[in-house]
Amino acid sequence: MPRLGNGNEEEEPPPARIGDGSIAQAYPGGSRNASLIQTMKGIIIVFSITLFLRNLILKDYRTDELSVLKANGLSEDEINLYIPKTTAEKNQLRKQDITKHTSDYAQLKMDVATLKEQIKLLNEKTGISETTTVMQGDGEEVPSSPLSGEETKGAGSLLKEKGQEGETYDTGS
Repeated sequence: MPRLGNGNEEEEPPPARIGDGSIAQAYPGGSRNASLIQTMKGIIIVFSITLFLRNLILKDYRTDELSVLKANGLSEDEINLYIPKTTAEKNQLRKQDITKHTSDYAQLKMDVATLKEQIKLLNEKTGISETTTVMQGDGEEVPSSPLSGEETKGAGSLLKEKGQEGETYDTGS
């Protein structure tokens, strides 16, 4: 603001605007009620954030929801449509499947070994040798069986009949 004077004085800066933009405040240090309200707002905000994070981290809403759905009579498949399995549950199921399949595979290997032994014993009892084969019409060699009623021929005699005496094939398994 311009003032009357001799002009040699330094100009005073305009008064700073404080608070809501008024030039002067009635209480220069601020109102006690205003600072109390600001403090209360801060405490309430910190308390609310703390409660929110505590519930978010510590409370297990998933198991509560599962128990409510089971209590209402929904089956496991219907519940899985609403609430998918967690990653930990999926990993546990994969591990169970892997152990199940490896044990099944080991059992199948033992069964195959037992069946091979039984086939050898049966072949020894019936007199079937592993190298005896029969040619089918499409050119495949199939192990012959005396029970099938076909005449057994060796691989060499079959080659002579076909006219391929120069070529030899390994018929062993």
